[in-house]
Amino acid sequence: MNTQEKKDLRNKRRRELYAQRKIEPKKKVTRLQGSSGWTVKVVVAEKFSPRIAQKSPTKYQNLLLMDTELCIPTDEKDFTEIRNIQGVKTVKQFFWIKGKASVTVLNQNYWYMSCNNCNKISSENYGDIYHCVFCKCLEAQAIPR
Repeated sequence: MNTQEKKDLRNKRRRELYAQRKIEPKKKVTRLQGSSGWTVKVVVAEKFSPRIAQKSPTKYQNLLLMDTELCIPTDEKDFTEIRNIQGVKTVKQFFWIKGKASVTVLNQNYWYMSCNNCNKISSENYGDIYHCVFCKCLEAQAIPR
């Protein structure tokens, strides 16, 4: 028996074992069109030095995993105008709306300032020019992330 046949046999046994145990995705999401499982393709983590991480207001950042099946854009007919939902009495109802959001105050708690050159965290205020200790840039500017 060659190595390819051994791999095929091993995979066949594994599929049979999975079928017996009825293994499903760890997270199962039910939506209007059916159910979908979460898949993680790439996990990216940015490492900070412990000294910087202790001073940072956002010590750890959450990784947002999105399922591509759940991100399917809806039809144009499903959108509702805001003026039509202002008089709705039911509270527990969901609507698709179009809108634009803008952040006017950039020094808010959910932002952290970073170097515009290397994107490493900084304790400077928005727009300040400083010397970045990570990339050694002499004229780094603090930008929100």
